[in-house]
Amino acid sequence: MAIENNLAEFISGVSYENIGEDVKHEVKRRFIDALGVAYSSIDSPPASKVKKMIGLYPGNAKIIGMGTSSPDFSAFLNSLFIRYMDFNDTYLSLEPLHPSDISAHN
Repeated sequence: MAIENNLAEFISGVSYENIGEDVKHEVKRRFIDALGVAYSSIDSPPASKVKKMIGLYPGNAKIIGMGTSSPDFSAFLNSLFIRYMDFNDTYLSLEPLHPSDISAHN
């Protein structure tokens, strides 16, 4: 079975009630952290340059703290917001990935 099928099967079997309170707590912490970093990056020099291109990519996907754009451009800009101020090149943990290694997309 392909990895994406395994992932889809796993995800479809998960329910909120079956997720441990410790996991829910950690997910909330990382989500709040990612949003905080995103909002602090909205007016950064790189984000300001990229935001000028929003009108080139119309769509209904939300951009954190702003309007909407195409799904791919929104994901790109949201990811830029989340990663710009995070300094995750200094991330030192036992986890295999940085917690904000996501592509935020609505």
